[in-house]
Amino acid sequence: TAAAATDAASHSTNSSPPAPTNGSSNGSSSSLEDEQAHVTYHVPPGLDLAGEEGRQLGIRAAAQGLLAMPYLSEILPVGGAGDRLGLRCEVTGEGLPAAMLPYCGRTMLEGLVRDLQAKEYLYWHLTGTQVTTPVAIMTSDAKGNNARISSLMESNGWFGRPQDSFRLFRQPLVPVVDAADGRWLLTGPLKLMMKPGGHGAIWKLMHDEGVFDWLQQQGRLAALIRQISNPMAGVDTTLLALAGTGFSARRAFGFMSCERVVGAAEGMNVLQERKVWVEDPTHPEGGTWQHDYAITNVEYTEFERLGITDQPMHEGSNHSAFPANTNILYVGLAAARAAVEAAVAAGGGEVLPGLIFNLKKKVSCVLRPIQQLISYFVWQLRDQVSWVCQPFGAMRLH
Repeated sequence: TAAAATDAASHSTNSSPPAPTNGSSNGSSSSLEDEQAHVTYHVPPGLDLAGEEGRQLGIRAAAQGLLAMPYLSEILPVGGAGDRLGLRCEVTGEGLPAAMLPYCGRTMLEGLVRDLQAKEYLYWHLTGTQVTTPVAIMTSDAKGNNARISSLMESNGWFGRPQDSFRLFRQPLVPVVDAADGRWLLTGPLKLMMKPGGHGAIWKLMHDEGVFDWLQQQGRLAALIRQISNPMAGVDTTLLALAGTGFSARRAFGFMSCERVVGAAEGMNVLQERKVWVEDPTHPEGGTWQHDYAITNVEYTEFERLGITDQPMHEGSNHSAFPANTNILYVGLAAARAAVEAAVAAGGGEVLPGLIFNLKKKVSCVLRPIQQLISYFVWQLRDQVSWVCQPFGAMRLH
């Protein structure tokens, strides 16, 4: 497991970089050179919630997260097509989005809302004050995702919550290419096949659709972001500990992670070190090396290009030295909004961070922190964080 450590923050310094941490070695750190910087990847340090010591840390962090409930919101990117699930309506035979997947007798989306209601109930039980957390939901037009989710929520009375406590906004669809030759795929003459373009578009969409404004008007300072496919994240102290660690220290961005099997087709969290030479005519050597550190995520399709070796944490282990990226995130809203607005004004690539061209799937914008945001890292056992579900049981879906 990851060693218990203090939060790892993005920062710059002209001193020597820290030694690779948490079992990292020359073999588990890789480097490359871009136009202006040497970039090296290390195993990230972070707060470890596993084991008895970690459980106590998690309880303290969760208490901070619970106290922050009046200032928190939730953001649910549920616009994915979920093609791998093969989920279809039993009446029409039409493909259904992942948010409609039945799990424990309910759709996955309702499960996420129930997790939120459980936290609100706990806050009321301990404080006597009722809070209603605003929920921003990013949908898409894939498989009628937006219309189906809207219909699901209306037919369930918005899950017993005020309708105006939800805000739906749509992510864009992007063209799909053939993995063999890179040609655009068509569904008809001059009609491109389109799929959701990745959750990384969420930052620009929140800016364009007024979601940042909506959350600010309700006095919300931070948000938890959950993907539809991680129902286990709602158990134990996982989500509250992530929120408490970030909110108490006023962090701008945080990751929840877990163990990862070597070779698994899932991304990883890394500590990125950027070493940049800054010219300074007043310096005896003509300049200095500056080191910048940030915890970020890397998609598994990018390992080879970035020179990252996916090797075990120690000999004989099947777990990778690098932990898995679960896409369970904490974000400070003011910092994220400021970074997006600065990027929009500059017209730079940070408006859509993590844009990759993946021939195995599509052009995709990866859910990744905006580069200048200070980030931290929390580690938890996989069975309390991430478990991608498969369809099972009898449930009629329309």
